[in-house]
Amino acid sequence: MIDLNALRDSLIALAGAHGVTREDMADGWNEEEGTSQWRMSYKADLNQGLRRDIQKLVGFSGVCEMARRDNDTLAMRAALIDMRIYAMNVGSAFDALAEDIRKISNLKYDEPGSLRFPDPYYFPDQYREAFPDLDLNT
Repeated sequence: MIDLNALRDSLIALAGAHGVTREDMADGWNEEEGTSQWRMSYKADLNQGLRRDIQKLVGFSGVCEMARRDNDTLAMRAALIDMRIYAMNVGSAFDALAEDIRKISNLKYDEPGSLRFPDPYYFPDQYREAFPDLDLNT
């Protein structure tokens, strides 16, 4: 399974290169807007939450399948509703990751004179060789 905590640690290191601390990311609540500047939790164990939500999703899919076999449409619909909740939780974890990656990728890169990507950009050979299963040049 994917290690969300390790990915979060990578984001913290990248943000740190721009002067943003883990504490800034964990306590980024904007009182006026009622929102956080960061989407991921920088305090909780993300893997534990993801594992729990996937287990619940799989468990309710078993309930749904049993209800289908028993021709119990009410139980099947109830299980589907629970499956949707846990599927949305799993999706939200990855949506938060994607949003924080976007935020970090834009830190100080929007300033005049910042390093811009050449068009087209190609990863250096050492990355393509280290990760041959990835198409790094698309």
